[in-house]
Amino acid sequence: MKIFILLLTALLTFVPLVMYLVYSIRRLDTRRQLLLQTLLTLGLDDAYIRIRHRQSYQIWRDIPEAERKRKFESDYFNKDFKAETSNKDYLWPVTLMTILSGAGWYFALSRINPEVSMADVNQLIPESFSWGFVGAFFASLLTIIEEFRKYNLVPDLYYSLSYRLLFSSTTAFLVGNMLKDSLSPLVAFGIGLFPLEKTWDFISQKTAQAVGAAKPEGELGVELAVIQGLEDSRNRQKFIDIGVTTVQSLATADPLLVIFQTTFPIRTVVDMIDKAILYLYIGDRIQELRKHGINGVIELVALAKLIEKRPAFTGGVAAQEAERLSVFFEQVNTEQLIRDVSKVLGQSEDELRAFIYNLYYDPLVMFIYDVWGRYLGMEAQKAQAAAGE
Repeated sequence: MKIFILLLTALLTFVPLVMYLVYSIRRLDTRRQLLLQTLLTLGLDDAYIRIRHRQSYQIWRDIPEAERKRKFESDYFNKDFKAETSNKDYLWPVTLMTILSGAGWYFALSRINPEVSMADVNQLIPESFSWGFVGAFFASLLTIIEEFRKYNLVPDLYYSLSYRLLFSSTTAFLVGNMLKDSLSPLVAFGIGLFPLEKTWDFISQKTAQAVGAAKPEGELGVELAVIQGLEDSRNRQKFIDIGVTTVQSLATADPLLVIFQTTFPIRTVVDMIDKAILYLYIGDRIQELRKHGINGVIELVALAKLIEKRPAFTGGVAAQEAERLSVFFEQVNTEQLIRDVSKVLGQSEDELRAFIYNLYYDPLVMFIYDVWGRYLGMEAQKAQAAAGE
């Protein structure tokens, strides 16, 4: 029994480490290739160099076109990717989580067979603490598996999960002491499973009430929840990890940098920034605007093309659809549309037109508008190729 407990402790302890090693060997290069393919397919290599390597942009542009893509991959993109995913960055967070996992499982499994421990574990580590650790560990393991599948097993994740093991276990111990002994193991395990930010918020609120203090600051990044698609705290956390914690910071974020530092698809990144820019201007009125088919700044500025009876995107395969859709555009009562939208926004019609004009020529809006158009063209080409088969 003693050997079995020790082997089980070792197995559970090293699961997070093994997951990282497999990710580093088998998944990182796949992520690199997917990201590189997306940038090249959308023709964003030029924008990438201008944004991330501005001082070398002219040197890169002087390279013969036939060699430019190869140089982009070898001299710029691969070096950036390696710097962002260096094994050295994983050393401390993975080591920390491995140590905490080993200590936690040693004490937790020692309760099954006290002979394997070097001290009276029942006195040293409370039962509720151990059960809280078990819950937090399994919740963390599920997170690791999920992020492994999404190519997003980053160093910050291991730091976050290490913190969760300590914080959730301590919280389980404190709450467990307040309940009957017969209930404490189940409750402690449940607290360990509970999302960390919700546990933190609960403890902060109760502490503030108990001492009569002011309401504590809310969860970091909770402001992003107003953006459709970021209601889930797990999605917000990916932005928080790269320093994007407010609608303002999301609306002004560099799309390419966000794509590079997270594993969100390019469509998702553009969509989130698109919604954030419009929300920054009109706030909660965006909820009413959604009923009119406008969910972000791209849809709003596309009204300028609609007024001209033209499709918003006419590049690539989309151009072939323009003639087929011309009848539809001709039938749109654009004056009524402008009146309806201006009413929702509380603006005059002239104010709305000026608002659209200013947004249309905003540099960041122009960039994400262009990227979105290229993405749609790429998807249309895929659909056409599939239909041809």
